[in-house]
Amino acid sequence: MYFTKFVLTVFTAVFLSNCLLSQTDVTPETKLNQSSKRQVSGYEKDNSAGSIESRIPAQLLQQYFSAGDRYDEAEKLRLSAEIEKYLETIPSRVIDPTEYEIKFEENPGGDWYEEDVLVNNGDVGASSFRQLDLQQADDGRLYLGTTRRNVSGFNGSFRVFFSGNGGSTWPSNFFWNYTTYYIHSISMLVESRNNNVPDSTRILVYFIGSTNSNFNDARLYLFSIRRDLTASYTVEVAAPAPGNKFTYVSACSDGIFYTSATTLHAVVREETNAGVNVRLHHFRSANFGQTHTGASLTTGYDDRFPSIAFSNETGADSVYIAVERRIAATEWEIRLIATSEIPSNTFQVSYITDATAGIMYERPSITIQQRHFSLPQQVLVTCTKK
Repeated sequence: MYFTKFVLTVFTAVFLSNCLLSQTDVTPETKLNQSSKRQVSGYEKDNSAGSIESRIPAQLLQQYFSAGDRYDEAEKLRLSAEIEKYLETIPSRVIDPTEYEIKFEENPGGDWYEEDVLVNNGDVGASSFRQLDLQQADDGRLYLGTTRRNVSGFNGSFRVFFSGNGGSTWPSNFFWNYTTYYIHSISMLVESRNNNVPDSTRILVYFIGSTNSNFNDARLYLFSIRRDLTASYTVEVAAPAPGNKFTYVSACSDGIFYTSATTLHAVVREETNAGVNVRLHHFRSANFGQTHTGASLTTGYDDRFPSIAFSNETGADSVYIAVERRIAATEWEIRLIATSEIPSNTFQVSYITDATAGIMYERPSITIQQRHFSLPQQVLVTCTKK
């Protein structure tokens, strides 16, 4: 059995839903150095962790953790392949390229220093959460992904823009268009397989898609393409149980520490088509999204809007998942779920907020400062409050 380590400092910034505070990252409600042992209801504390014995040999895990601490990419890749033999492989399928369209176009823009830069004046996708994502890659470029709607001939579409000058201009972009799928939400990563070969950089867009406009039976997909717009593929990563749907994907990676040995992580919420919570799912890919392993996290609570981040730690690395937990109709809290970066049903919960009835913290976003594993991890969780 292996457990996630908790050597971290948590900062929580809360933004009031009816005001915007500027010029500082600290708000009147910012909470610093949050303890995972906050006073919460006894029932919630009783369910603060879940543990299932791992089938992975302890010696194999230790070798993998040691390779990671040495940043030995070749050994990490080899041992990861061995570990995946003990994990649940998620049934997936490659989408036929004839079913979707990829289109490139120039995108002339304005000057950052004279006025705000208009990146896109088209319709953004659904009026829901996670319709945009912005990433800065190892190649120095900024990448902005956005869903689209009202695209003639297509139900689902997203667009990725490129900037090579820090956002001053966004001269080019590409479209991904699909005739039958509606897109619910996206989360984008940009990862390099070889920092000496810029065109090895891959843009990876995880998205929730459904053939129904109400997103019933929605599944998780991944689109991947090199930055030179070659070698693209779209994969159906996973499907929920019959009568259920996935919502609100969030993705992260350990790519700041590795290139060819980069692992991708994605988390989704599974709920019934009527909107009743079922569980969270953590998916992991060690081959840039072509296949995934995964595990479910059953917390016993209505956990929504998961936001995931990677934590580099001594030995076993972790992923942290910030969620909006609906304790009652008028009490919504922010919780932090930690689990191993190797998919596992084992998890631990930290308690970030302590609302009273009538106070609702919602829609968290997590960022972890990526630093050497010997240093305490600093975690920033932002959310809104109403």
